[in-house]
Amino acid sequence: AETYPEFECIELQTLVNLAIPELLPEFSGIVRYKTTFDLNEKCSESCYLDLGMVYETVSVWINGMKAAEKICPPYHFPIEPGLLKKTGNTLVVEVTNTLAKRLGQNCFDRYQPQEPTGLIGPVVLGFQE
Repeated sequence: AETYPEFECIELQTLVNLAIPELLPEFSGIVRYKTTFDLNEKCSESCYLDLGMVYETVSVWINGMKAAEKICPPYHFPIEPGLLKKTGNTLVVEVTNTLAKRLGQNCFDRYQPQEPTGLIGPVVLGFQE
């Protein structure tokens, strides 16, 4: 949070638990995910975004506009009409976890199982016909 909105970048091809030993097991803070996508012809004005599993809070931007925020599941959001374009959409998802990873070596948390970190998914952009 001290360097927000500047981020250290790692590029991953799939959504994974970032708390695994090979990645960021002691990370506490904000993780930003960014992707671009086009819509298929079937998408109507009644679209939704389902982020699947997320640990912990989430903020979502679509094409630069704040689309949603949630602090707990389900991470399922209706998308306001007009936010999506046929081509060149940008989706930004910021996930903020707790301080447990950074400060977990205390007498209260040391023996507690730790939750995953980040956006695990699956991420689905759907529509109602």
